[in-house]
Amino acid sequence: MCYSSSGQCHFTAVHHSEPNRHFYQYPARGGVEEHTVDTHDCFELMQQETAHLPTVSATALDNPDITLFVDGSRFSDDSGKFHTGYAVTTTDSVLEARPLPASCSAQEAELKALTAACKLAAGKKANIFSDSRYAQGVVLDFGTIWKIRGFLTATGSPIKNSQSVADLMDALTLPKQVAVLKVKARGRLTSPEAIGNHLADTTAKEIAVTPLADPPAIAMSAPLLQVTFLDSIDKLKLCQTSAPTDEINGWLSKGATFKDGLYSCNKKTCIPRNLYPSLVQWAHGPTHVSKNLMNNLISKLYFAPGITSLTRNYTAACAICAKCNPGRLEKPPVLHLAKPQYPFQRIQIDHIQMPRCGRFDYVLVIVDMFSGWPEALPVANMTAKTTAKKLLSEIVCRYGVPEVIESDQGPAFTASVTKDIWTALGVTLHFHTPYHPQSSGKVERMNGTLKTKMLKMSQDSDPTSVEGSHSLVPGDWVLVKKFLHKSSLEPRFDGPFQVLLTTATSVKLDGKNTWIHASHCK
Repeated sequence: MCYSSSGQCHFTAVHHSEPNRHFYQYPARGGVEEHTVDTHDCFELMQQETAHLPTVSATALDNPDITLFVDGSRFSDDSGKFHTGYAVTTTDSVLEARPLPASCSAQEAELKALTAACKLAAGKKANIFSDSRYAQGVVLDFGTIWKIRGFLTATGSPIKNSQSVADLMDALTLPKQVAVLKVKARGRLTSPEAIGNHLADTTAKEIAVTPLADPPAIAMSAPLLQVTFLDSIDKLKLCQTSAPTDEINGWLSKGATFKDGLYSCNKKTCIPRNLYPSLVQWAHGPTHVSKNLMNNLISKLYFAPGITSLTRNYTAACAICAKCNPGRLEKPPVLHLAKPQYPFQRIQIDHIQMPRCGRFDYVLVIVDMFSGWPEALPVANMTAKTTAKKLLSEIVCRYGVPEVIESDQGPAFTASVTKDIWTALGVTLHFHTPYHPQSSGKVERMNGTLKTKMLKMSQDSDPTSVEGSHSLVPGDWVLVKKFLHKSSLEPRFDGPFQVLLTTATSVKLDGKNTWIHASHCK
């Protein structure tokens, strides 16, 4: 059974308008098949999977154990610095208020405030009021859908404030029963809801300007760094005592002393050579520092003679450093371009974009590799068809078919139609390396020269002129075209008239009241 477009639309409309109708026949197969899937109501199933938690309500609860008001605030002071914070209050007291990093948005602050309120209401029946429709929408409308999708958008990217939304969805399971309600922001203080919201709003703004507590500083000392690449100081002592005698004598000859079971030189712990690989790996660190920084760090804290060659080899063999560091690229020697034997044996072509003039936007530049003779042809576009047409009509017709055409790998030169045309004419196409303008040195240099010359010419003349002006000058005698029917036997031109004045496109004639376009004169 086949459906037309209109039939398919009708079938879809009927299917969606009558949810109680069930089909067990596949139209594309034309037969009735055994129904093996349990019937269900799609609308009911969708409601079950996308509805909010049963303990969450959109209407106020009767006789709640606690009533909370939440608000998040973000604003900038006179110096342009942003402040963010949130607060959880009742109608007359503040339960929790904290500043947030300035990078947090007002929406994220609202989510954190609502999360904190749910934690305070754990195991209780609570009414929570918020003036944020966004936070209420996360709880009641689309938070569950986002959770099912893994907090990802339709394109697969994380949703905005994904971590805060996930924390809120987890916190909603803590209260015994909770209602998230919307309250009007900055209303008159005539109701308990308005009073509680006002207290939460002012508290959030006050706490937002409070500086965040700085994280505790970690003292980076030599003993701590030693434990970083060794399990304990005892292992370092054991490695020193088991070092070869020649190595220990080398430490002593350079002024090392033995104290508290450790060899040290100039207050720096001596490192045995068998620990050099571990020390180098630690010095390179997760940030993959350079060999110079590694040597500076090691020499500042430890005595490890001869480790510089190991740090150099380690950084050279690090795959991550090789991929991420700019580095020095291979620089091949400069070679000469192929030398042609006669004019227009080899040509280089390229397009340059110019200010629009009439219907022309681009210039096709052709340079003869033998003599350096340039040809600049205005074109309306950079398509392969236009490029091939210009080369055939302007170059091949006047100079013959070239043996080689050199160009970059633009679509106008690599299109199949271009390759077919030049292959049929016996022309070889040479494409230059991408992002390497030196390969097209001749035409690239000519592009710059043309732009400079045209810039100078446009300062003294009309920059929008593409074609040359007419050759008529004052004093010339001309005939003026008469526009007659083809069947008329009258002369086609009138005159002669003497030219009095000229412009780039028209002339003023003696005996004519109006200006005449130059194309109507001969």
